[in-house]
Amino acid sequence: MLIIKYIYLLFRMMESSFQAITVFILSSLMALTVLHHFMKARWERVWCALCAVPLLTFLVFYYHNRIIGMPELTLQRYAALGVASLLIFLWGIVIFLKRSYKAYSILTYVFSIGRIILGIIFVAVCVTYVYVGNHSHDSWEKSFAKTIDDLGTAYVLRDWKELDLEALKEKYLPMVREAEKNQDKVAMLMALYELRYDLYDGHVRVRTTNSSANQEGIQKLAGNDYGFSLFRDKEGEYLAILVEEGCEASQLGIQNGTVITKWDGIPTGEAASAVKCIDARYAFSYVENERIFQPIFLAGHGGYSSLTRSVVALFSDQPLPSDMGYYLNGSYHSLFPVKTYGTGPWKELPLIVLVNGDTGSSGDVLAYYLQTYAGATLIGNSTTWGCAQCTGGYSVLTDGEFSFTYPIATSPGEDHLPIIDARSDRKARITLDEMITYDKEEVLELFSDANRDLILEKILEKNESRGRVY
Repeated sequence: MLIIKYIYLLFRMMESSFQAITVFILSSLMALTVLHHFMKARWERVWCALCAVPLLTFLVFYYHNRIIGMPELTLQRYAALGVASLLIFLWGIVIFLKRSYKAYSILTYVFSIGRIILGIIFVAVCVTYVYVGNHSHDSWEKSFAKTIDDLGTAYVLRDWKELDLEALKEKYLPMVREAEKNQDKVAMLMALYELRYDLYDGHVRVRTTNSSANQEGIQKLAGNDYGFSLFRDKEGEYLAILVEEGCEASQLGIQNGTVITKWDGIPTGEAASAVKCIDARYAFSYVENERIFQPIFLAGHGGYSSLTRSVVALFSDQPLPSDMGYYLNGSYHSLFPVKTYGTGPWKELPLIVLVNGDTGSSGDVLAYYLQTYAGATLIGNSTTWGCAQCTGGYSVLTDGEFSFTYPIATSPGEDHLPIIDARSDRKARITLDEMITYDKEEVLELFSDANRDLILEKILEKNESRGRVY
């Protein structure tokens, strides 16, 4: 029953066009079975001709729904449906040739339905894109607007983050309209990165097949290169770090450790707080983490859940929640029941877990489980990444040149709600037991010796003072 439920949920998550053609082919199969009973005496040849309708319909569907610029993805997504419609067509041919109706009907049912079910599983498991919004035939503006609509349909955290889809359209469509008017692909790419930033979700990705636009976009996101970076110490001062020898800043007297009080005439803290940390790779779900990186951006700049549970089971014998949840009819649900994964042979050992902003996806879940179910102490200079979902949403924009991917399933807790991902307030769901901060001298040490692990040293020093020796 669990497998049937899984296949049903996968099908429910898929786009409406995929659902429609699948239902049509399966309905055609059943309708033809009923019609044969009434037509076999006098109209069997007509019935045989009707067996071509699913194949002809599929071919028309395939032409209008092909993903421009991505023939491999189109084939992977629709091959199973094409095979099923071809089998129905061949069913008509063999009956026309006076072969056994019963024998070939059984074969057609088994292989058609089996192929479609295997196709759905293949699409979800192997291709990884369960929901595909194909807007490759549309204009830039229309495809962008439909991508936002896709978020309202398939993005699993749409209500959790309280997305205002109309506000997003109002904000971005004028930018996209201007980019399309000028055929400025870099501006189009920047609009997608801005949209990604507004979702505050590290599992949301922007992709492009245009390497030159991508390179120019990355350079634009990097901002100016002043020859140094900034870091805020625990006193709240903004220190110059990683100053390049011979750069203009160093010639003006800025060195590692120089306190930067103003930026373009504005207090540095105020200037940093206004920075959006938009990056081709990083996204900051938790506002606490973004605040650490804002000075750096001002200066210019996943997972295996089964393994996670195996690790937790070494330190805890408590039952753990499902590793996959979904959003349906306005509420969150868990796909699997709560389950005990081990006896916790090391559960009596004191456990300290080091985390930072790169502790992401399954790392987020591992940190949460160890803290919640194994009593671990979480320590770091920032909290975790803050994103733990299953990806599977894929919106393809004009000509397949740009695409936007997003999660469609969550990592749920015992109450079925997402355990990691921030709500619209962006506050961390995982809290540190101890936060590592740095004074001015420690900041300079942190960035001067790449072979030294200052974080580990501070943690060992703290715990040795408490009588713990490792």
